[in-house]
Amino acid sequence: MKIILINTFYNQESTGKLMHNFRNYLMEQGHQVLMLYGHGPLYESPDLVRLSSDWEGKVHNLLGRVSGMNGCFSPLATNKAIQMIRAFSPDLVYLGNLHGHYINIYRLYACLKELAVPVIQILWDEYMMTGACSFSYDCDRYQKQCHDCPRKKDYPISWFFDTSAVLQKKKQAAYAGMKIGFAGVPFTAAKAKQSSLLKEFPIFSIDEAVDQKNLFYPRDPSALRQELGISEGKTVILNVCPYPSYRKGGTYYLELAQACLKEEHLVFVHVGFKGDRAECPANFIPIGYISDQDRLAQFYSMADRFVCTSLAETQPNTCLEALSCGTPITGFDISGTPTCAEEPYGTFVPFADIAALKDVLMHTTRKTESVIAETRAYAMTRFSSDDYNKRLFAAGIALLKNEHPSSVDSGNGDRN
Repeated sequence: MKIILINTFYNQESTGKLMHNFRNYLMEQGHQVLMLYGHGPLYESPDLVRLSSDWEGKVHNLLGRVSGMNGCFSPLATNKAIQMIRAFSPDLVYLGNLHGHYINIYRLYACLKELAVPVIQILWDEYMMTGACSFSYDCDRYQKQCHDCPRKKDYPISWFFDTSAVLQKKKQAAYAGMKIGFAGVPFTAAKAKQSSLLKEFPIFSIDEAVDQKNLFYPRDPSALRQELGISEGKTVILNVCPYPSYRKGGTYYLELAQACLKEEHLVFVHVGFKGDRAECPANFIPIGYISDQDRLAQFYSMADRFVCTSLAETQPNTCLEALSCGTPITGFDISGTPTCAEEPYGTFVPFADIAALKDVLMHTTRKTESVIAETRAYAMTRFSSDDYNKRLFAAGIALLKNEHPSSVDSGNGDRN
């Protein structure tokens, strides 16, 4: 089959890594694959095509912020995508994140509708089921009619205008008449079934995945502990998220470390910290962004407990990566985070309850080999790249055959 994949990134960020793994799987199965992506490095392969130039992406970003009509610009990149789609003549298309200021979403959908090609839209966030926001948080207006959006200053940002109702109608018109299905993790799929935009379309529930073979597996953390000056008697707590970032909730992690200052056996490591180091308590080790995934896996392996403080997630890849490296997780019982694991591999507390988080950490000790092995074994039953890719491809085949999502093996997608 001839298959096109489109996403903001390729082999970068969590969604880009998922697309990279999915592309490799499809090619191993003998399919011809064209990967179109918005931003990132250029590749020599003619089947890996970056659509947007840096300057056009910046112009799109600015116009979106000023007008509120995010996803409606980038004429050059969009023309390039449409020309390549027509020339390739795909049998099936998988769309990842279309926000990111690199393509006109509605012209892209019009092209795919005209070609009558089946489309699986992957829901790596909530953008395609809402009017204008990528995460609805506790707002339920997307279930009927978006208006007076409380998140217009969130990404994708609108500085002045509430365009949620307008963009919701544009998406409704874009989907109408298409052979399209939507695939997301259990939390997102459940919300999609309530969305006025998506509830009439096939919705596939599939756990996400990480590369457990080549990247995220338990490592020997002794050298990293020595590098960071962490003694063997310390219990390591880890968070991986950009700080400061409202949605990722890094401020709660910093507050947690401050609340545990008297607990001398605990040391807190934060990867992705870009804040003022003067505000870090003595038990806190700030680490900048790590692009080297092999090194990142060493941090996950070193940790005795991974803490996710995000306010809104679908199924956070950082949690899946930690579990795959043999590290139990904890976090707030909010959005899609608690779908990552059950006890004893995952423990979740009420949102913003620092005292409850501290209590979990007070009962956290150094990982044993059996804890590492059992946690990884659990992760491998749910978050295998091979399984995810098979199920994502099966969703596309089901759409081609007009099969109902309930008849497709979605693995552990029924959890939570």
